[in-house]
Amino acid sequence: MLIITAHQPNYIPWLGFFHRMDFVDKFVILDNVQFTKDAFIQRNKIKTANGELMLTVPVKVKIDTLIKDVLIDNSQSWQKRHWLSIKYNYNKSPYWSYLSNELEEIYNENWIKLFDLNMKIIVLIKTKLNINTEIIIASELKQDFGQKTDLLIALCKHLKADIFF
Repeated sequence: MLIITAHQPNYIPWLGFFHRMDFVDKFVILDNVQFTKDAFIQRNKIKTANGELMLTVPVKVKIDTLIKDVLIDNSQSWQKRHWLSIKYNYNKSPYWSYLSNELEEIYNENWIKLFDLNMKIIVLIKTKLNINTEIIIASELKQDFGQKTDLLIALCKHLKADIFF
């Protein structure tokens, strides 16, 4: 029995994202769907002593841009601010040292595409959580699967899945 799921590549995904990933046999990253501005693909909240703080990666997009093609607007200085916000609010957390060096390296890289940044963070967390689920990048399947429900049904058929979770 083959169980799959699919999700857009969120920025610093929540724990439920990885729970789903760990539960299935194949996890499809939907990078070939339309980008929605101000969604969790480009931003996320972190917990601070003063409540929630929204971290948003600035992007340059046109109408109908696919997630895989979204460019980061590096004219804005966002990386240092994100890294220092994360570091300042989490450096006393258990396991901080288990992840902090690699996370800092990610924030020190020069990112062009949002997809690449998000995937680097996703793969780092997946590895640290010892999740062995296969990740499939939808655009690499080189097929037009349609949209919405049709897309998910077509993915299931293409991958010969028994269950979509």
